[in-house]
Parts: sequence; C-alpha cells; structure tokens
Amino acid sequence: MRFDQRRQDTKHKIALGGLVVKAGLREADKAFILGALMSAQALSEDDPRWRELRQIGGAKFAATASEKPRIVYGDERRQVVRMLIELGGLVVKAGLREADKAFILGALLSAAALSEDDPRWRELRQIGGAAFAATTVSEKPSQHDGGISSEADHHHGKVHT
Repeated sequence: MRFDQRRQDTKHKIALGGLVVKAGLREADKAFILGALMSAQALSEDDPRWRELRQIGGAKFAATASEKPRIVYGDERRQVVRMLIELGGLVVKAGLREADKAFILGALLSAAALSEDDPRWRELRQIGGAAFAATTVSEKPSQHDGGISSEADHHHGKVHT
C-alpha cells in the first residue's frame, strides 16, 4: 500500500473509531463491539431495523453537533490516535468501512445499551470472538500498516477526541 493510500486508510479508521467512542464504547470488550458491528452489517437498507438504527445515530449526531472536541497533545495524542485506529479497525473488520455513519453509530448506541448480563450481549461477544479466532496470522496487519506515527505527525501535534 502506498503512503498516501495508507494515510487515507488511517484517517478513515480514526473517523470510524470516533463513532465507537461517541457511542460510549471506548473501554468496551473488543469482541463484543465487533460482534455488534457484524450483526448490524447483516442488515439490509430495506430492513426496518436498519432504518431505526440510522435514525438513532442521526439523532445522536444532531444532539452532539455543537459539542467542541477536546484537543490532546504529545503522548496522550499518540495514545488516542492508536486507540481510534484500533476501534476503527473493528468497524472495517465488520465490513462497514463504507456504511452510512449514522447507521454505524446507531448500531453502536444500541449495543452500548446492553448489559453484560443480557444474553444478547453474550451472543454478540461470541460472534466477535469467533471472528477474531478465525483471523489468521497472514490477515493481521503489520506494525507499519496502521500508519500511526506517520499519520499522527501530520496533524500538527493535535488530535480531537
């Protein structure tokens, strides 16, 4: 992958990771997040549930439109960027790279409302866990594929969270 393609991919993953954070799932179990995203990915745009999730996400975007992002610098910035790329990678792994952002956010918000005691939460975690287990070593990105340091250096020392 060329540098400019890697850079674009990294920017996209950061934006997608921001959706996970906006849904309040920053610290959530990664297998659960992946399972929730994979479950959502299975919906078609004709499905009433897809439209419902899109509406939920759209409402969240509207409600938070005037919020100012917190700007972080230095080591904290690098940690935030790494976390956003990792979370965005879950969205990509679920096959939602080009999906409607309001739909993705709605699916994540819906998942965030589940308790770990809920059988659906455990089901989604199993789905995500199976997807992680199915990933072979050759499918895992190398350290250089994330473009973390090169991408972070192009933001003038700032990252918005």
